[in-house]
Order: sequence, then structure tokens, then C-alpha cells
Amino acid sequence: MMKGLSIERLRSFLQVVDAEGFARAAPGEPVRQSQLSRQVSELEGALGAKLLERRGRGIAVTEAGEKLAIVVREMLRGLEDVTRHAPSADIPFSLGAGDSLLHWWVVPRLGDFAKRMSRGAGGASPASLSSLSSEDVVTRLLEARLDFGLIRAKEVPSGLSSKPLGELSYALYVPRKLRAKHETKDPTELLVSLPLAIQTSEPELQARLLAAGRQRGREPNVALRCETFPQACRAVRSGHFAALLPTIADIELPDREIEELKLPGLGRFTVSLHLAWHPRTTRRNAGLERVAETLSSCLTLEDD
Repeated sequence: MMKGLSIERLRSFLQVVDAEGFARAAPGEPVRQSQLSRQVSELEGALGAKLLERRGRGIAVTEAGEKLAIVVREMLRGLEDVTRHAPSADIPFSLGAGDSLLHWWVVPRLGDFAKRMSRGAGGASPASLSSLSSEDVVTRLLEARLDFGLIRAKEVPSGLSSKPLGELSYALYVPRKLRAKHETKDPTELLVSLPLAIQTSEPELQARLLAAGRQRGREPNVALRCETFPQACRAVRSGHFAALLPTIADIELPDREIEELKLPGLGRFTVSLHLAWHPRTTRRNAGLERVAETLSSCLTLEDD
């Protein structure tokens, strides 16, 4: 059954899967597209299973194809590890998380991470960062397309390893000049008085924010809808909007210009974060186990 297998065919198969089509895997190269199609057919013959189904100009990956793609990704990564001749060679890794976590928490701590990694055997382990939803992080971890990810504790599926990083909390951030126009000091009253910038990708959090405002019997003043927390943060810095933001955004919000307010009913709203990875990742390379330990230490959230 394995007679038709080869590294080249497996690489070609994965190239087509990742590009989501033969034409996309080799744009403008009809000869290469034909070669890719033949190689995938040879793999299917060797394995006795359908791996891909053509759908117009694209493809659909079968269940067998999805399993094979995971195996091939891990095998190729393992081969890369073997070919690193020097025992102290850097260990590149990939990390996925929400944009705000990467922006305000991960990137500012990568210098410390590199310093800690360089103290022992091995290099600084260069990182490749991807801005992803929690769902995409989990999917890529399970499919061996990502080494590590930051996700909520309740979203860590069975089959993944993880380490707790602590609790991420939220607060209402208000430009001081904007607040000066309102006499009330009640944070909940401010919710229905100030123009709000709402982050739309966290519906549970925003629903609680709006519900807190409605306690005053009035509808909160939603003046701007943003896709990410960094966008909402920029709106706050413009001086024209208030917004509910994770408290890690403090690094971009000067206290002399922006005031942080804890909201009744939202003061206890926190998200428990974990660093997650597939156990095969650290089994494949002992150096990645050290990366996991160092990352979890560097990324542990401080208590507010």
C-alpha cells in the first residue's frame, strides 16, 4: 500500500490542501498544476482512499485527506528538526492569539522571552505571530498548523495541553476631557451619557456592558462599532469615545488623559486565559517544551 508514497508527493498534497486548489497552488503554471494533480492521484492509489474532491476551481478535503494533512505537517516539521545540525540551533515556533492579546501582551514580552531562552542551551527561538479568533487557534492547534495559542480556559478541548496564565479583566476607559462635560460620577450613568465605541467580536462582553447601561432605564449611546479592541482603544485615544477594554490596554492609555472606571456588574467579569498546544508538539522537539515553559512564565497575567 505504501509503494506510491514519497516525501515529494506528500509535500505536493499538502501544498494543494493549504492553497485550497490545484490552480491556486501553482498559479499560472499549468504544467505544475497537472503534476500536482497526478501526484495526489498517485497518493490516493497508494493509500486506497479519496483525499480530495474537486469543487469548481477549488477542492474539498475528505476526512481521510484531513487526517493525512495533519500527519504530513507533523512529519515535515519533525524532518526540519532533524536537519538542524547544531544542538544549540534556534527553535522557530508559531503562536496564535486574538489581536489585542498579541498587541498589548505578547509582543511587549517577547524581548524578555528571548532573553530567558538565550540564557540556557539553544537560541532565542524566533516567533511567528498570527492574529486569530479562539476558534481558529483551536482548529490550527489540532491540525498541526500552529505550535502554541492563547485561548480561554473553557475553550481548551480535550486532546490539547495547556497552562493557566491568569485572569484578564475589563474596565471602562473614558477620556478625561469627555468626562468633564458630564457632572455625574456614577460609572453606570456615564454608560448612557457618553458616546461608546463597541467591540463587536466579543458579543457576550458587549451584551453585559449594554445591559449595565440599561439599568438606568435608558439605552446606551453606541456611537461607533469596531471589529477589534485596538480599534476601540484608538477611538478612546481620539478623545471622542469611551470604550470597554481589557486592562492590558493600559500601556497605550496615558493616565493623565484617560480615566479607568470599574463598572458595577462588570468588575467581576474576567476571562481565564491558557497557553495551549498539542502534546505532539513538545514530544516532537524537546526544545519546544522549554519554549512552552518560558512562554507561560513570560505571559502570566499580573493581578490588577
